[in-house]
This record gives sequence, structure tokens and C-alpha cells, in this order.
Amino acid sequence: MTDINGIDVSVWQGEIDWARVKAGGVGFAMVRAGYGLAADPNFARNMEGAAAQGIPVGAYLYSRAVTTGEAEEEAAFLLELAKPYRIVYPASLDMESAGQHALTNDQRTGLALAFCGKVAQGGLTPGVYSSLYWFETMLDLPELKPVQRWVADWSSQKPSLEGGVDLWQHSSRGLVDGISGYVDLDVSFRDYAAEDGGGEGEPALPEAPAAGTALLLYGVPLYASATAQTRSATISGRYWVYDGIAVDGRLRITNSASRVGRTPIAQNVTGYIDLADAKPEEA
Repeated sequence: MTDINGIDVSVWQGEIDWARVKAGGVGFAMVRAGYGLAADPNFARNMEGAAAQGIPVGAYLYSRAVTTGEAEEEAAFLLELAKPYRIVYPASLDMESAGQHALTNDQRTGLALAFCGKVAQGGLTPGVYSSLYWFETMLDLPELKPVQRWVADWSSQKPSLEGGVDLWQHSSRGLVDGISGYVDLDVSFRDYAAEDGGGEGEPALPEAPAAGTALLLYGVPLYASATAQTRSATISGRYWVYDGIAVDGRLRITNSASRVGRTPIAQNVTGYIDLADAKPEEA
């Protein structure tokens, strides 16, 4: 297959114009969910912005864990943050902290396996991100056979590892239209979206009503997240579009015009409805 060009992003990239990113040929994005047990402030914005443009995503968490229990806690935290989103690329543990550097190879490998085991139980594809040096000298590679390897090696040639390389971060100084300043550049040697059934170049989600649009709803299913399989309630009455960003065919709404676009989300969003049910009041 053709290698797929991508990026990895966090709060450090600021506000991203995902339409321009997509037009520039970016085929996937790895989005930082958090660091330790703190959420990346731009995680939701980046996930929804990428989804609105049909860009397949993965997630990663900068790890501060030094025990397997802490690694499992971090995995549970990532899974909770990831619930509203469709993630087809790996959910990866970013291993590079000073605390982990002080551990033994067995201990570091144990952290990776604990995290990845929890992620797999949560239904996502587990992965580990680290430098080529860490993979070669600070982890027990044979023990990590089931784990997707995302290797940072800022050179001109694809890195080689026993068991293979799945994702390669090849630059920290990339320039991509739609992002101010530098961004990490990546290549995927697998088409995770196609393997998941979505296919590369998945079409953009249907156009959503703009934030603040008034909706008059009658007997509409309300969901707790974009991916929830069962409704949490059936609602009727006047609601407003929260942010105008479609996620997996659903839209956030709020029950007060004064709450449109306000944060924190949990206090200002009533829930999700299907785009097909989002009928503007004047329609």
C-alpha cells in the first residue's frame, strides 16, 4: 500500500484550521489526549475538527507512570477522554519521561504492557510511542509483539526495528497549511482506517447547522456521546446548536442560548442528537 502522511498535534499547535490541513494532503492525525492524568486543553477541539473533515485519528498520552498501576490509570483516563470519538489509529503511550528513564528495561516494558492491555480491553488498538533509541535499548522488543510501534527518528530513512515499524515520526519541524509554526510529521505504513472499515479518504461528515442555531425538536433521541449505542433520553422542545461541529454524524446541543460555545463542556452541553434530527426552528 501507499504510505500515508500524517501529523501529531497537541495544545502547542494552537487553533488548527482542519479544512486547510485536509486540503494540504494530511491523511491522518495523532492527537494528544493528555499528559499523566491531565487532559490536553485542545484534545476535544482537535478531535472534532479532524472528524469534521473526515481525517482519521489516533490518540496518545504523555506518560508519567512509574508503576504498572499508574500506567493502567493513565490508560483508563485516555479511554474515558476518547469515548465520544471514533479512533481508528492506535491509542499510544508516549514513553520518554525522566522518571521512566530511571527504571529498568523490564519495568519500562511492564508499564507499556499494562497500559496497552487496558487500552485493548477498552476496544482500541494499543501502541507505544518513543524514540528509536528507547525502542532499541530501553524496552524489551520481543515482549511488545502485539503492540503498534510509533517510532520517533528524525532522519531521512525509515527506521528499522525487530518486529517492524508501524508509524514513523520523521520530523519535528514540519510546516503544514492550517497550522501556525512547526508540527511533527508522521508516516503510517498501515491504513488503519481501511482496516477498521472506514477506508482512506473517508468523506467529510454532513454539513451541520452553525453554532447558536435554534432547533425545535419533537421526540428526538438524545445520546450521552457521539458513539453511544443507546439513547439516554427522548427530548422535545427548543434547543440550540452548541458548536456546529459534527462528530460521527451527531451534533452537540444545549438547552439554553446563553450556553452556546461556553466551557466547561460538561456543564453547558445537554447531549448529542443525530444530524438528521437537527432541524432549524425556522425550517
